[in-house]
Amino acid sequence: MDEWLGIKLATGRCSQLLRRQLAVHAARRCYDVHNILDEIARLEGLQSRAAPTKPAEPYNRNPLLKGLWHKHHFQPRFLFANLKRETKRIPFPESTEEFNQNPDWKRLVYKLVFGAFENRTRRAALTGEWIVFAPLNGINYYLTLANHSTGDERVYARAKSCLSEFPELQPVLRS
Repeated sequence: MDEWLGIKLATGRCSQLLRRQLAVHAARRCYDVHNILDEIARLEGLQSRAAPTKPAEPYNRNPLLKGLWHKHHFQPRFLFANLKRETKRIPFPESTEEFNQNPDWKRLVYKLVFGAFENRTRRAALTGEWIVFAPLNGINYYLTLANHSTGDERVYARAKSCLSEFPELQPVLRS
């Protein structure tokens, strides 16, 4: 993991916690860690290919997390959630009655799956789980991974556990 991170980090710093999370995910093969590493490389300005995921943004919903940011990374298990969100945006010109009279199942499946995924990717709107980081003085400190079910208090506790490694984050991770 250290060698891969050495390639993906320019000035950023990566916590031991995040290194362990990545190593466990790689060993268990439950995540594509290269998607996560590629998102870090994009945040570091080392990868020119645009991200198909939502842009990094600050946590705004809880004052406890003020100063922390999150960046989505896509994982295959989020395909259904992304398709479900996107199919609401797909225009279907024919009515149900018209479709039933002359069903074109291949076109329908293409629109629902491939078209939806392509549209979401093109708009850089894929959602997934998060890389939690703290930007400070032009340096990104990558702290932990989180997801939609990780509570804000747990995200904060994980981030705060990195203070021994990065004491300069004390102003960001105030309690």
